[in-house]
Amino acid sequence: MGACQSCFRKVAGAPEKADPPLTPPPSSQQQQQDPSALHHRLSMDDGVKHLVRHRRFHKFRGVSKFGLNGSFQAVKMVGRGGTGQTWLCKDLAAGGDLVALKLQERPIPSDTVTMTFNEIMVQSTEGDGVFLTRIRDVLLSPTHLALSLEYEAGGNLAEYVARRLPQVGRDELAISEDEVRYLFRQLMAGIASLHRHHIAHRDIKLDNVLLDGNDPPTLKLADFQFA
Repeated sequence: MGACQSCFRKVAGAPEKADPPLTPPPSSQQQQQDPSALHHRLSMDDGVKHLVRHRRFHKFRGVSKFGLNGSFQAVKMVGRGGTGQTWLCKDLAAGGDLVALKLQERPIPSDTVTMTFNEIMVQSTEGDGVFLTRIRDVLLSPTHLALSLEYEAGGNLAEYVARRLPQVGRDELAISEDEVRYLFRQLMAGIASLHRHHIAHRDIKLDNVLLDGNDPPTLKLADFQFA
């Protein structure tokens, strides 16, 4: 796991470019003075030559806004967070399937590299997680790291509750107790699946619980950066 994470740090680093001349590694004293120096040097020297050895990683090139020209057709932005943007896109290589493309600009800040690595590993290896959002692919362009996720058409649970509020009176429940029990059981099943693999989500909230758009909806836990 440590070696794989080290490779990921190299891949997630600086955008792809011609290799600069190699320079001697900094001394231990220099590394103590500037902890980010080694990471920066490795990113600049190695670029994306050592692609993470993971079956869900693919290397893409292009000249579009995100460097994924010809692979996806953007429909609309569906979210923006502290680490990037999420777009609803058509996956042209998969016959136009709708996907949620979560994009992070490279180089990824050093303080979020581990979180991004954890997110990818959890969502691509949790095989029995029916109530978890799935990563279809991890894409690397010269400018961005993109996670291609299952698109959940029902939006998140916070939006679901907000849509119900105008339909009920001041003292009425936005969601009935029966419906809450139905959703809560699915949430507990998703959490139990994580715990069986010794994983804690650590950021469970309405915004990170998605619905698939069916009636009744199936609940999906999302956003595993803090896992």
